[in-house]
Amino acid sequence: MNLVISDEPNAVQSITDLGPFASSDHSTLSWNLEVRTRHEAVHKQILDYSKADIAAIKSELGVIDWNALFASQSADVCCEIFKKKIKMLELKAKFIPVKLCGSSTKKPLWVTHKACKAVKKKMSSV
Repeated sequence: MNLVISDEPNAVQSITDLGPFASSDHSTLSWNLEVRTRHEAVHKQILDYSKADIAAIKSELGVIDWNALFASQSADVCCEIFKKKIKMLELKAKFIPVKLCGSSTKKPLWVTHKACKAVKKKMSSV
């Protein structure tokens, strides 16, 4: 007896018995599984650094007396001071535009870029 167990009555399609294993009384089975997935367009906002106003950022940072702020401080403290200053000035919000990024192909959420490449490669060799 060969079993294919599924909680969906019509999910398993066209079962084929490929014969027994070499040293066993069990058979090898092949089947098609019909799976339905939800397709959702995923959009998120990301910063578009390629269109950032670098000159304006440099101008804002050039006004600050970094030598006075960093005088006799450790590297860790200097890093924290720098991060707080950047956050306080809100340079990202002021000078780096936001763009929408996401899937316009409406592919399933679990399909990664690597999976898409593998499918394309397989389909081109067929």
